[in-house]
Amino acid sequence: MQTETSVETKSQKTRKRIIGHATQLVHRQGLENTTIDDIVKSAGITKGSFYFHFASKEELGYAVIDSAAAYVLSGLRHVSEDTALSPEGRLEAMLRMLQSAVEDNNCGNGCILGNLALEMSDLHEGYRRRLAEIFDGWVLLFQGLLEEMQREGEMASGLDAADYARHAVVVLEGGIMLSKVKKDPAPLRAEMERLLNEIEAYRKKEG
Repeated sequence: MQTETSVETKSQKTRKRIIGHATQLVHRQGLENTTIDDIVKSAGITKGSFYFHFASKEELGYAVIDSAAAYVLSGLRHVSEDTALSPEGRLEAMLRMLQSAVEDNNCGNGCILGNLALEMSDLHEGYRRRLAEIFDGWVLLFQGLLEEMQREGEMASGLDAADYARHAVVVLEGGIMLSKVKKDPAPLRAEMERLLNEIEAYRKKEG
């Protein structure tokens, strides 16, 4: 006889399986082009099982966004909290982590969150707001490290950390998009080096 805990664990695994397969499909072909039938077939489940876990494709869409964001942000936070590195070292490591994630996929699918922002922002207000919050979270992580560098005297005090952090996220997403379009890591690498050179330049300024 199954215990309540084992049933919950199995249910959680099935839910994660659905989200995982849906995320792969959405990353490759977009949310609008991904059907419930696609997800059911990919995950190897019944449609009844899908609707047990998700009331609609819209609900699953939120789960995909949140899952992708949690995956990326957990990695970024882990690096941002690595006190074995200097604040500047952590900032560079975060940027390199994002770069590697794109290049490891041969620049093929770009950033799933950036893709969804482009695809859904004019189609679904709820998704747009959720994605905006996620990118704000990225900005805050970069901003926090820049402010830490300022407190430690490693960064020009006159730099607007919040404004520059937003700039960094915009540059990264633009580089990712260009590398996706060209199927070439060169655009992202160029923008990454430009960001790092800018940060180094601000380190040498004061006031």
